[in-house]
Amino acid sequence: MRNFEEFRSRVARGEPIPAAELEAKYAPFAADEDRVVAWIRSQRLAVTRTDPNPLAVFGRGTIAALQQAFHTQFARHAVGETTRLRSRQVKD
Repeated sequence: MRNFEEFRSRVARGEPIPAAELEAKYAPFAADEDRVVAWIRSQRLAVTRTDPNPLAVFGRGTIAALQQAFHTQFARHAVGETTRLRSRQVKD
């Protein structure tokens, strides 16, 4: 997101930001989204969806590919009868 601190400050003050201004002043450029998509694919992950406004890119991949791409490790964590997948950052 461009001009993020200014955007965050305006939102914190409750200031309305018209959609056209949001796109013109704060939304990422299409080229930024293209770089994110290229990086995701370079990490052996698949892009499953992008938003019309380039604020989000969704993807999926194997646990091994995710661990490598995000320098993390996943493990199952049980709390009572509930098991969840959790991650922890790996130090290089």
